Amino acid sequence: MQQRSTGLSIQETVVRNMLRDEEGFLRRAGPRELTQAVLYFRNRAAKATTPQMRDFYLDRAHQFSLRAINNGIYGLRHVG
Repeated sequence: MQQRSTGLSIQETVVRNMLRDEEGFLRRAGPRELTQAVLYFRNRAAKATTPQMRDFYLDRAHQFSLRAINNGIYGLRHVG
């Protein structure tokens, strides 16, 4: 995957930019965007340097997966 100068992949950069306006993102997100958000947070949790940050990112992934389930998108595995 192509890298930008920040070291983030293009996919991570897109997800990060969308999440700056989280409520707006959740209103317009489809299956692909929600999946990317869950994967982004799970990846961040795996790289977390403290248990608190790991728990924070896993919680965000869990919330986005629940949102996907509530929206009728069942292709995501439950995280948490």
